[in-house]
Amino acid sequence: LTQPQEILLAVYNVQGQLVTTLVDEYRSVGTYTASFDAGDLSSGLYLCRLVAGNQAVTRKMILIK
Repeated sequence: LTQPQEILLAVYNVQGQLVTTLVDEYRSVGTYTASFDAGDLSSGLYLCRLVAGNQAVTRKMILIK
């Protein structure tokens, strides 16, 4: 990022349903953290998707309780 952009950080289940949106706002260039409380979720595979401008990254997460 070289200028402020719309940032979306969301968690989805394996069926592609939105579980929660952690960040959905304009952000300036920098390093940020986001907390994710999975206390109400069941164990399993989830997908975390980060979209910044026209770039997107999706990563798998395994929740074990």
